[in-house]
Order: sequence, then C-alpha cells, then structure tokens
Amino acid sequence: MKISKKLKDTIRFWYYMPKRLRLKNKNPTIFCINCVGGMIYHDLRLQFRSPTVNLFMSHNDFLCFLESIDYYLHCEIEQIHEEGIAYPVGLMRRGNESVKLHFVHFRTFEEAAEKWRNRCARVDLNNAFVIMEYAPIKEDDLLWKRFCALPFDNKAVLTGDTSFDHPDLVHIGMYNEPYENGRIFAIKPGTILHRWLDDFDYVSFFNRSGK
Repeated sequence: MKISKKLKDTIRFWYYMPKRLRLKNKNPTIFCINCVGGMIYHDLRLQFRSPTVNLFMSHNDFLCFLESIDYYLHCEIEQIHEEGIAYPVGLMRRGNESVKLHFVHFRTFEEAAEKWRNRCARVDLNNAFVIMEYAPIKEDDLLWKRFCALPFDNKAVLTGDTSFDHPDLVHIGMYNEPYENGRIFAIKPGTILHRWLDDFDYVSFFNRSGK
C-alpha cells in the first residue's frame, strides 16, 4: 500500500518527538557538508541557523570554509556555470583559495544566495556543531589532521572506518558497503522507521552545550 506524503510526515513527526523532548539545546548552529544538517533541523523542528542547508561541498572546500569561518560568513558569492549541472553553483574566493557551493535544492542562484546570507546572520559560533558525512578518514591523513585542528569544540565525522577510535568519530555500518549518495536517510534494514542517520545520537551531541 502506498502511503501519502502527508501521512509519512505525520508518522515522522511523532516518531521523532522523543528526540525533540530530549533536546535541551534549541538553537544550535549546524555546519554540515551536505543535507544531513538540514534533515536534522527538520526532524527536530528547529530554525535553520546555518547557511550550509540544502547544499553540499567537497571535503576540501568544507574544511576551507570552516578553517576561515569568520571570513566566509561575510564573503560575497559569485555564480559560476558548470557543464552538465542544472542546479545553481556558487563560488567564494579568498586569495588563491576558493570554496564551491552546490545549491542542489534551489531553483535559482538568487534564491540560494539570499538564503545563504540570511542564515549566515543567524549563526552562533559559540553554539556551533560540525558534522562531516562520509569522510574516508585515516589517522595519518591530512584530511583528518585538518579536521582535528578546526577551531570548534563540537565536531563529528560519520564514517565506517574502524581502524582507529576517537571521540569525534561516529561509526555507521552502511559506510562499509559501496557508498550511495543519500543512503544515510534510508531506513536501516530490520527496522521500521529507524534511518541509518539515527545511529548517530545527534541530540546528545547538541546537548553538550548548555544553551
């Protein structure tokens, strides 16, 4: 039987109610490399207090953005065009460095840029949380070293790598299989409503802050 979107939304609303009741930190700024942050905001029924919603970046660009966060939160975005890409793409420049923003869930660049600016204004760097999804982390890799050096107290990498352990690593089994974009939102086999993303206790993660 096919379930309507309205019924699905109602089921999800009540399924995630216990998470919302557990949440003490009601206004986190979630910096995320892709749509994971937006989905968490949606399920917790929170205002989008971060510009990194409904878009994605490469791992390198995400780290560049966070390493110079004060600059990029006030940086102008220029539109660029890439062959074969139908959604808007933006670019922020800082000297020889640049950060590319794939506004995959926006219809126009103007809409995307406006939302980016509005959400930048809501950022609270004193209540910020960083989530990097599907990073091929290795303990001696530059990617991991750059992530560890980020100027944020609350960071998490969602990964399947179990070659080493660290408080910032969140091990999720789906990454041990060939990666599929968006699978983090799929229902975990053997469950009814539990998504792979729900293996990450993001409520406890946000409750680290007393806000």
